[in-house]
Amino acid sequence: MFFGLGAGIPVTPWDWSFDLTEEEAAKKLAGCPEGCVLAVHSPPRGHVDTSSAGEHLGSEAVLAAITAKRPRLALCGHIHEAWGERSRIGSTEVINLGPEGVTLDL
Repeated sequence: MFFGLGAGIPVTPWDWSFDLTEEEAAKKLAGCPEGCVLAVHSPPRGHVDTSSAGEHLGSEAVLAAITAKRPRLALCGHIHEAWGERSRIGSTEVINLGPEGVTLDL
């Protein structure tokens, strides 16, 4: 089962970007089924989300959804400096795919 959220979180300073507030994202992620494969633009806060300045730029709402719903796999992007990085939140593997993509054996 796949569950996707097609927006950036948190809100960026660019007017051309389709962004959600943390509150809007939390409401949308509430429908995430347990055990799914989660595909989101923004990474969870503290995982595959470190900027070139060393700041964690991920989403608290995405982190909470992964913690609560325990998807089998969480795929994200958004933070360019973290492309290709992997992390774990409990049993969930989190991958920042980046532009080159990743081949996964499921």
